[in-house]
Amino acid sequence: MDLAITIKESGFRFMFLGGRLYRFNNIYEKCKTFYPNFVIRQLSPGFSPQVYAKICKNYNAPIIFPSHHDSHHLEKVRNTTYEKYFNEVNEELIKMNSSTRVINIERLKWYEIGVYCCELK
Repeated sequence: MDLAITIKESGFRFMFLGGRLYRFNNIYEKCKTFYPNFVIRQLSPGFSPQVYAKICKNYNAPIIFPSHHDSHHLEKVRNTTYEKYFNEVNEELIKMNSSTRVINIERLKWYEIGVYCCELK
């Protein structure tokens, strides 16, 4: 599922992206002009934190929410926790001088999104 949505009244933009690496189309070029406020991007346990950070940086969005990351595959394949993994991803993004950050969202919690992201209590 790859789609981009703009909320007409606010101009808020977001994208839902599947797991493919975009070698054969221009999704990264689209992101340079679409400027999504956030991206929901599938996480593959095969991605090292460095690879996932590089992928996320190319979406040109301040916030990335991973999807399919709550099934414990990452913990089994990489022998790490999601918290440690996403901390490493964000450290890589900082090294790349990117303002993009990956948010390790938790199942069944509500989040509020604006020019920030916070857990609703």
